[in-house]
Amino acid sequence: MDYTLSFSGKPPLRVRSWGNFPVELMASLAGVKPVVHVWVETQELPELERLCGALGLSQLVFGRPDDPKPGGRLEVLVGKDPRQLKDTSEAWYRPHSNPGRALGYPDCCVRSYDAWFDGAGPQGTPVEDIIRRTWRNSGPGPFPFALNNVFYHYSRRWSAGNDEKRRRIAALNPGLDLNVLNVIPWHPCSYLCAESLRKAGATWSLMQRAAPALAATLKTTLAWPVLFWDWSRFLVLQAARAAPGEWRYTAVRPPFSLVEEETAALVRGGDRLRTAGRGPLEVWKGSRRVGKLPRETLLLDFGV
Repeated sequence: MDYTLSFSGKPPLRVRSWGNFPVELMASLAGVKPVVHVWVETQELPELERLCGALGLSQLVFGRPDDPKPGGRLEVLVGKDPRQLKDTSEAWYRPHSNPGRALGYPDCCVRSYDAWFDGAGPQGTPVEDIIRRTWRNSGPGPFPFALNNVFYHYSRRWSAGNDEKRRRIAALNPGLDLNVLNVIPWHPCSYLCAESLRKAGATWSLMQRAAPALAATLKTTLAWPVLFWDWSRFLVLQAARAAPGEWRYTAVRPPFSLVEEETAALVRGGDRLRTAGRGPLEVWKGSRRVGKLPRETLLLDFGV
């Protein structure tokens, strides 16, 4: 999809989706991300160069050390400081190197991500989804929608069949660009991380002024409670906290996922969720309990 950036006194600029690039670019222009990583097709490189020139940014094409001649898709680093781009490119594929700090991620979040990534099972699969780790570090909520990373599928360990799941989820959400559904392009250490929230605030403030259509899309998708099982199974609820441990809802909202139909039907058949602490979530319809969700269900109370 294409997005439009508008700055006072300048003609509008078109920005291609290129994955999460529109959000990453907002973070860069807000001073949050000194370096942005983006993949483009070879024939699209001149368009990226023109955009960077209009915004006063530099770009550097790079790649794996064992593949010095990039082919159809190019890896590009974008930022204001050419030397910083070069330093980041040299460290990008270095063994045991996490470029998160060079990309502007909070140190606490980089450390938390490294600990999660290193805590893998015997086949190299993390023992828990990174969303669950973030939730465990967060306290009861509610949480700021700007730190909602449920739909941020980058930097998550990928396995066979996940690309097909991603295509199926995209088919369930026509017209919605799943790649840009985030305000911070990293996984926060917690949903109350002060440094992530500060950086999210700077990005969000600029986005509202320069890319209001993108900001509106993010607000309407991120600012709702989410029932979560894993990256491909979740339900977004048009809901509000009614009391401690109780949420009233009127609908299931996009983005839609591959959650089992039986679970989705149970939730759609109710209008209220109740729980005692972090115990199982019960689904109610009026004054009648209609069912109980599996114990592993998380309710991520985004919205503030």
